[in-house]
Amino acid sequence: MRRQLGSVAAWLREQGVEQGDRVVGYLPNTHHTLIAFLASASLGAIWSVCAQDYAAEGAATKLGQLEPTVLFAADGYLWNGQAFDRRDQVADLANRMPSLRAVVGVGNLGEEFIDEHGRITNLTTWDDVASGDVEPEFVRVDFDTPLWVLYSSGTTGIPKGIVHSHGGVVIDHLRLLGLHLDLRPGDRFFWYTNTNWMMWNLVASALVGGATTVCFDGSLSKARQPTCFLTPRAAQHSS
Repeated sequence: MRRQLGSVAAWLREQGVEQGDRVVGYLPNTHHTLIAFLASASLGAIWSVCAQDYAAEGAATKLGQLEPTVLFAADGYLWNGQAFDRRDQVADLANRMPSLRAVVGVGNLGEEFIDEHGRITNLTTWDDVASGDVEPEFVRVDFDTPLWVLYSSGTTGIPKGIVHSHGGVVIDHLRLLGLHLDLRPGDRFFWYTNTNWMMWNLVASALVGGATTVCFDGSLSKARQPTCFLTPRAAQHSS
């Protein structure tokens, strides 16, 4: 995990991403999402993510508000035993966000991420971005530096952005995970969620306490085993 985190962060630096810039994801709950978030946070960039059950128009009402510089987007997601190809929606979403400098195509379904019609500017692949061997470097930020943006439900207009800071998230999540859930180093933490829900952010924070985060993409009715485990030291994959 550290190797991929460092490689993605180094690539983001090459794109000119720095503290205060926004990096966003159109992604399911897989290890790619967690690593992209951690790489962004290591630079002091602000992260936000939307699940792929939103069409491009709906995702843009959230992510487009931030005028992001980089988009990480999967080829699709799994649900109830079916694979949903979202590559057309990725192209549509990218074109709704003119601030983008680059798009990273994540092969969650194993589909080839090729922009045949030239609709995506500066498209690259996850394998190209994350395949290096770079030790991560972490930018020191202030307590109230924005970490990520979540959203209101959108029942009274477009979703409203809700900004959480580095210091506030760390303290509150350590309280919740350590005191309320008794999560300790060596434990494994799974909460059935997708990236639209704030519970994804809480599960990501299990790493802060030395626990293992379990990522899962799909419907539990069809699940036989989790798709991926991420520990503070390494990533261990299972199919």
